Amino acid sequence: MTQFIGWCDTSKTRILTEKVAAAVNHYRQKFGADPTVCYVNPAQLNGATRAGGVELRAGTPGSNPVPPGHLWIGVES
Repeated sequence: MTQFIGWCDTSKTRILTEKVAAAVNHYRQKFGADPTVCYVNPAQLNGATRAGGVELRAGTPGSNPVPPGHLWIGVES
């Protein structure tokens, strides 16, 4: 099963790893499970491949890119 949530954090003071960590914690609280992947806007990656224990990917699980300041975090099967 594929299950994702959207997360918006447009803070200019928090770095991507902090934003992902917050989203991971929220996902754990909501679903009682660990997410495995986080899709981010390609411009935000800056070469990062992992954060908060999840794999970072550019793009989205759908067909449109993730907007800046947003994350799609979840589990892909």
